[in-house]
Amino acid sequence: SKRFEGGTATVDGRLASLRKLALPREQGGGAYAAGIVIAPIMALPNWEIEYSMLFDQIESSLDFSCDLTFELITHRFTPGSRDVLQGWYPKSQLDMSEDGRELKRNKFGGAKYVYPREKMKEMRAWFTTEIARRFPHATLLYWT
Repeated sequence: SKRFEGGTATVDGRLASLRKLALPREQGGGAYAAGIVIAPIMALPNWEIEYSMLFDQIESSLDFSCDLTFELITHRFTPGSRDVLQGWYPKSQLDMSEDGRELKRNKFGGAKYVYPREKMKEMRAWFTTEIARRFPHATLLYWT
């Protein structure tokens, strides 16, 4: 099956480490609380299938009761961050266009481009349902 890669370590490697930390002591682990950050969440074609595969990996690695939290962060960008990233990675195919995004302003006047409200609502509902179904004792710390 397809395996997700991130940074210098595979997701499989990171989940193996998380498993060892979260396993109960009597099973050779550290009995630590486990926290998973999924970022950036992107509304790419077949995103539900792709993120389901990621959840399959997480579910397989954390197949025991543990103190588990999730932090979910959707893809967003500011005009400044877009310019920096496009300068660093001029051949990137990452969609950083304002088309299909909404401009969101913070209380200090800063601007960022986020997925439209309906897309965010759809994605949040899917992730919330999927986490509740697969990890009924987990806590969703935030969605942004």
